[in-house]
Amino acid sequence: MHFGTSGSGKTTLLGLLIEEILLNISNAQIILLDLNSDFAKFNQLRPEPDVNSDDNPCEKVNVDALRQQQETLQRLSLKLITSPQTRMDRFVFSDLFQLENVPYHFAVHSWFEYVCKHFTKDKPISPRACEELLRKQIEHDQTFPPDREAAYPLQEEELKGRAILHNFFKRMKDAPIWPSELTDSLDPLGSPDTFKFIEYNLGGLRFSHRAILAEAVLRSLWERNEKTRNRTFIIIDEAHNVAPAMPEEQWQKGTLEWVNRISGEGRKYELYLVLVSQRPAKIHPNALDSCRNFFVLKLQNQDDLDSLSKSTLDVSAKLISRAAALRRHEALIYGDLGPPAIIRTGRRRMK
Repeated sequence: MHFGTSGSGKTTLLGLLIEEILLNISNAQIILLDLNSDFAKFNQLRPEPDVNSDDNPCEKVNVDALRQQQETLQRLSLKLITSPQTRMDRFVFSDLFQLENVPYHFAVHSWFEYVCKHFTKDKPISPRACEELLRKQIEHDQTFPPDREAAYPLQEEELKGRAILHNFFKRMKDAPIWPSELTDSLDPLGSPDTFKFIEYNLGGLRFSHRAILAEAVLRSLWERNEKTRNRTFIIIDEAHNVAPAMPEEQWQKGTLEWVNRISGEGRKYELYLVLVSQRPAKIHPNALDSCRNFFVLKLQNQDDLDSLSKSTLDVSAKLISRAAALRRHEALIYGDLGPPAIIRTGRRRMK
């Protein structure tokens, strides 16, 4: 867990953690769900004067060592995905509809299967294509209405189910998250040895679309690591939007389920979750309780301090309360890493 108010150095510390993992854990992969677009330029080097600026209390980095570390980071396979997309067929019927609060109707499922059978494997199944198919059928029925006397009793209900499905696709068809090709942004997850660091830039998307991408990524990593056990660090920035303490929207419940599953059972599959937020009190308690290590920068909200105190017995509430007085770039760390300590964060090498 990684917590701190705005301006406390939270993004700097997270960048340093990413760099250290990449430099020192050769068999690890990092997947970042970047809800604030803070790491959209992570493949670019920071100039030496910027790295060794006077606003950081840590010792300056030796110029030769800095150059060597930056060259190593640039040689690593880094993939920054600015406009992430995912295929609709990555979702099962029920999960896909829950994301948009589609009302239950028995005929919707059969119509969904009917639509999918009309598409070949040469093209992805997209909401736009499905909406067009159903719209043409609706227009046909309006032009040539069925014989009411010959119609079977359930026909009206089937037409109602089709209308519900059509409205769903109509709402979803213009979302930028659906690809026009068979490949999508989740394909690199199938080759963990190829990309050591993958950043999904979700900052420009609607919250519901962020949730669709986040759920697809988390599910894919879980299914992959059930088979392969690749050591993977999953970092979720602004995690209170993905794993809220009190989910209000249906799409939040989907991402929350995967966060809680990975935080509770992911380690046995070599999945290590890192949640980053300004407000730990807004993180679901199941995720907090499963945390093994904490990096706490300056926090002044008492609800946030209380939530951290309740989530661990390793440190006292008095010690955690010291986070309110921390200066910029200082952090209280505790957990399996070692005895509680207050550290100063270092200097980032990459933007």
